[in-house]
Amino acid sequence: MFNNLVLLSVLSIAAVAANAAESQQRGAYIGAGFGSSLFDDDGAFFSFDFDDSDRSFQGHAGYRFFRYFAVEGRYTDYGTFSLQSADLDATAVSVHAVGIIPFGNSGWELFGQFGVGSLKVDFLGTDETETTFAGGIGVRWFATRALSIGVQTDVHVWEDESLGTSYIPGIGATQFAVQLNFQ
Repeated sequence: MFNNLVLLSVLSIAAVAANAAESQQRGAYIGAGFGSSLFDDDGAFFSFDFDDSDRSFQGHAGYRFFRYFAVEGRYTDYGTFSLQSADLDATAVSVHAVGIIPFGNSGWELFGQFGVGSLKVDFLGTDETETTFAGGIGVRWFATRALSIGVQTDVHVWEDESLGTSYIPGIGATQFAVQLNFQ
């Protein structure tokens, strides 16, 4: 039974991929993603009971200037993390330069991004805003010229000296994303 399901899945993916659209050449796009997030405190919270994972949501908009390059703005809600009994909420706004490697005319492309952002952390009713470096990588498939789906991983890192010692915490998300492309 399991082998039949695997074979059916492979054949279905191959049939859909055979009808893929060519990737976007240029134009504006908007999208949204959802997935899981992970907070790495770099040892700042010592051995406290720290719940370092949650769900994440993201919205993005950008402009693809040519086949290999785009500029994109993002809003990401990384979710709520728990330290002992206190909640820590994290959201980020960022701007990215996006490098794109299309796989011929197959409708598949690999992309990577690097940018800067502003991460807002709400902990015990106090908001702290950190300037972050942001980066990520992903793969996208164009089902049609107007619709693409993909999987991506994004990370924000910053230097934090608020506890007296310098730490380099990071927060990241792996997400499934849908994008509408305007040409």
